Amino acid sequence: MLGLVSGSANADASLPATIGLSLTHDVNPTWSFSSDVQFNQWSSFDQIIIHSANIPFANIFNYKDSWMVSVGGLYHANDRLTLRGGIGWDQSPVQNGFRTVGVPDTDRYMVGIGAGYRFDDSTSLDGAYGHYFASEHASMNSSVNATDSVTHAVVLTGKYTNGLDYVAISLRHKL
Repeated sequence: MLGLVSGSANADASLPATIGLSLTHDVNPTWSFSSDVQFNQWSSFDQIIIHSANIPFANIFNYKDSWMVSVGGLYHANDRLTLRGGIGWDQSPVQNGFRTVGVPDTDRYMVGIGAGYRFDDSTSLDGAYGHYFASEHASMNSSVNATDSVTHAVVLTGKYTNGLDYVAISLRHKL
């Protein structure tokens, strides 16, 4: 009906380079503090053009370079129990004018807490909870990806609320 043909397709993508610096300082045997700074060269990931027997299809991202900064602390309550916590900010590479429904991203804040318990010299249990939340509602309203490329009619409007909660548990045993 649309004149599309089934068949193979391919696309090339240049993924971003990332550089980071992490520092940890043991203040004393009870307290440690850490920080992390990362720079992501997302501007190299500007578009993906899918080539096939059909008319080439382009996803335009036009990402900008971004930064991520985080700090955290570790408290050894005793020889067996360790408590952890941290906060961070992760800048989105997505620009309002090029937002897509596949990546309705905006800057994010992160908070996390965790604990570790060492049963003996060979066995330990760690658990953590983290929460990511957006600094604002991501909007499709001004994105070039909100319009149909043929008719130029607006086909997507709306705002997104982004968030993520995660729980991690690990049991380690040294043989």
